[in-house]
Amino acid sequence: MWKWNNALDSYQRHFAAWANKPVSLAEVGVQSGGSILMWKAILGAQCHVFGLDINPACAKFNDPTATITIMDQGDSNAWNNFYAGLTANGAALDILVDDGSHQAHHMSLTLHTSFPNIKPGGYVAVEDIHGRHYVQSFFDPVSQSIGQWHAQNLIASLHLYPFQLVVHKAGAAAGHSYTPGAAAATVADFPQLWPALTANPGGFVNLANAAWGSFLSEPVLKGIFAQFAPLHDYQMTSNPAGCHQTASNICTVAITNSQSQNQIIGVHIFATHLAVEVAAAPPLIAATRRGTEFIAYG
Repeated sequence: MWKWNNALDSYQRHFAAWANKPVSLAEVGVQSGGSILMWKAILGAQCHVFGLDINPACAKFNDPTATITIMDQGDSNAWNNFYAGLTANGAALDILVDDGSHQAHHMSLTLHTSFPNIKPGGYVAVEDIHGRHYVQSFFDPVSQSIGQWHAQNLIASLHLYPFQLVVHKAGAAAGHSYTPGAAAATVADFPQLWPALTANPGGFVNLANAAWGSFLSEPVLKGIFAQFAPLHDYQMTSNPAGCHQTASNICTVAITNSQSQNQIIGVHIFATHLAVEVAAAPPLIAATRRGTEFIAYG
């Protein structure tokens, strides 16, 4: 497996309440099967993983606690068939993680088709949003859908991390929601926000402005996603050099942080406000490839 450390931190935060309890989790992108082992190890014996991948070689990971579907993430009919199959078998997802193609139109399709099929209180997490260009290609269309779901009272909150969006569906049971810490400061607009972050390392800074209306509405979300676009800046180095282009099991990639990545751990968006989680010190954003056997991309 090969995942950014901050993504793993977010999953510990948002998914830990399911540990050792019945949970159905789907992940787009099986690759070499490492994340299936991770989900089972962390969430426990009652976790059933649904793996989705375009590579037929991934079918070998089918077992009593993992169901593999070979499909194209960009095919809407394949998604409809997948969810129809779940329904026919009396199954439903608590969590879906998109670690697939990382193409904006595939990511959008995955979120748009999956969110309505997630149980109340569940999550959709989209990984590897690498670059500011995703604001127009991914976040803008997603804002429209989230705004519509919010109007139907289906959105509990959004959580924005470097390279990642986590969407929390309304209806969570106790223990499944994340609540930011008490705000060290509250501001009314973005020009006030940036100096407040510098003044409050290691704390939370809230942005609240009733005149904006709901922070989960489409127009406000578009502005929020644009303001925090530098969270997805992608200046990466690999060690050993070039190892990210090989299947070597010795490879760590790390990010040279933008100013936003130095200052912000996460942005937690609710209807009435957003809370910025300020880093106490510049965080290391890195991913170390783990495992011994790798399946070539199909």
